[in-house]
Amino acid sequence: MDRDDENIRRWVNAWERAGPLLEAQRVRDLCEADTQSSVAAFSAVSRWLGPDSSRSDFGLIEQQRWFRIFRES
Repeated sequence: MDRDDENIRRWVNAWERAGPLLEAQRVRDLCEADTQSSVAAFSAVSRWLGPDSSRSDFGLIEQQRWFRIFRES
């Protein structure tokens, strides 16, 4: 067995162990999520962005632009 095969085998084994742990964490996060607070936070951001935020073409590119602005401030 060459080194690439061994690396692939270790990678697969690591994900076989990590997969169930990550899924359990995802389920915990969903169960513990405070949806009401999240909706309120997003609503506050939407109001801050102004009336154009409700446009149907207000998409991912615009969202990324705002994330960049927030990160840089």
